[in-house]
Amino acid sequence: MATAELPVSVIVPVYNTERYLTGCIDSLLHQSFSDFELILVNDGSTDGSKDICGHYAEIDSRVRLLSQSNQGQQAAIQRGVSLANGKWLFFVDSDDRLPEDAIQKLYDYCNDEIDIIVGFSFPGDGSVSRIPVERWRELQISSSEILCTRWGKLYRRNIVTQEVLQTPSNIRVGEDMIMNIKAAFNSDKPVTVVQTQVYYYNRNPGSVSATYRWTPEKFHALYEAVSDAIPPGAGSRYRHAAIRNGIGMLCGIILKGTRDDYRKLEQSPLLACIRSDTAKWQYRPGFNETIVLNHPSKWLTRQWIRARRSVQIIRQYINRNLLKH
Repeated sequence: MATAELPVSVIVPVYNTERYLTGCIDSLLHQSFSDFELILVNDGSTDGSKDICGHYAEIDSRVRLLSQSNQGQQAAIQRGVSLANGKWLFFVDSDDRLPEDAIQKLYDYCNDEIDIIVGFSFPGDGSVSRIPVERWRELQISSSEILCTRWGKLYRRNIVTQEVLQTPSNIRVGEDMIMNIKAAFNSDKPVTVVQTQVYYYNRNPGSVSATYRWTPEKFHALYEAVSDAIPPGAGSRYRHAAIRNGIGMLCGIILKGTRDDYRKLEQSPLLACIRSDTAKWQYRPGFNETIVLNHPSKWLTRQWIRARRSVQIIRQYINRNLLKH
């Protein structure tokens, strides 16, 4: 007998997060919106995470536990999605939590004219806007303005195919961005953005994102993956967005890489690739981008980027505090 379709499937990949897992699951099971299934995918945990998941599967019929050998977060998510019965998908990291009305706040905007509904991890003013899908694609490709995470969003199930979830095996951080780009090209509908908090993001010092050290080689692999996620013939506007993202990667190395990393940028495949794409797609870099592209290893470039980042952080802080009041 076929399983009836549910409104929402919540998918949580789990790997060695017993310290945070109970809080995560409790925040999900105590949602004001209750008509969902919770799929916990234990990815070969070696701590007590599997037992915690098993306990919740026994006491709440909405919880399904899937277990597999350790294959990585992306493989866990792929398995969860392949077995999901929900019309909409909501992803949660197992060391994070949700406000009690998180799913409801987004589900209120689900309709046939929308495939993606977006919330945030910080308080907002509750306003709602629609972004044309073309603009949404650019934002995801350039990795700007709206976070390119999986969490904090509702996705219509049929745009999150297994192909959308495929990422190159050498990408360990950045899978969310690749998924969002591919999903955006799987939809022709505008995206609803709700300026409200639907996620409590925990900065877990032991997580992959916290411990991952970016190098020019790793950024190059991510830049190529972003470029490959753009369908052939999609248009130069999307290629330009990828170049902007690539220049941002260069800035990341210049600011946070080792001295050896940013001094070698002049001869790096990453810089060569971005410069080549800039010419190929007739991208006109702005003044700041030109400095980065032409003088990435200069001490003055490093100081210039650092000053601009400080200004951006201050502006973001001011804007978020204005939203709170």
